[in-house]
Amino acid sequence: MASSSNAPLFASGRVAEAITPGGRALGSFPITGPFPVIDVDSYTFPSPSQWGITDETAGFQAALNTAAAASYKAVVRCSARPYKVTGLTWPTKVDIIGSGSDPDSTMKTIIFGTSGYDVFTMEAGTNDGACSLHRLAISGGDNNISYTPTAFATNVKLYDVTLGAGSGYSCVNVNPAVINNGSGQQPGIERWTLRNVNFTSGDYGFQYIGTSPGPDYPYMDRMVFDRIVSYGIAKSHFNFQGFTGYSALFIQPDLLTCGEHAFVVNSASGAVNG
Repeated sequence: MASSSNAPLFASGRVAEAITPGGRALGSFPITGPFPVIDVDSYTFPSPSQWGITDETAGFQAALNTAAAASYKAVVRCSARPYKVTGLTWPTKVDIIGSGSDPDSTMKTIIFGTSGYDVFTMEAGTNDGACSLHRLAISGGDNNISYTPTAFATNVKLYDVTLGAGSGYSCVNVNPAVINNGSGQQPGIERWTLRNVNFTSGDYGFQYIGTSPGPDYPYMDRMVFDRIVSYGIAKSHFNFQGFTGYSALFIQPDLLTCGEHAFVVNSASGAVNG
């Protein structure tokens, strides 16, 4: 049930040791606290018969905003139940932790999106995203996770996540802003890690679309894709277009049948290595 107060808890060390109400372990993720831990269900908790039906965008966003107001870093946790949302803004330096993402399990956090909206839009304009998503599933909406960087976004992590985008969209979609300033580089992403992530629907699993005509190309570097399982994709599992990049490491990918290609790579310079 929702707590009687929206005051955040505080965690230090490992999240599972610090935020296990009633003995229910939420996972074991190393953090170096103390960081505030905000429970989404303190802000929105409809009748169980309405889980996954009632729109909980306002309450969910309020929890994210509370986390964003922390002095440096905060954790937002979700219960093992469905949530229905339209579009959410995912602030920088906020970790979102669910209670499981196994598609075959009833004990999981699943966030249902709404057609016409990206489920999570990452906050732009920072040099250090430093945010993560753990142990939950996202289904529907347009793009599951969307990002338009206006600066370098680093240290973004998706661990144990199942994604299923809407038809015509991507599980993860990155489309850098166009800023032709003659520097030779555009806003971009680096040091992202996707580990144990499932792509289950949409046109693309992970799409990066650089739109600059040059000479300032968007930047993508030091990406790690570790044990990605991708199936049910209408076009390509990975679509990388128009970027300046140096390395993308793929570890044990399991890329099943898709409509077009496993990889599409159109690099402005550098190479994608795996």
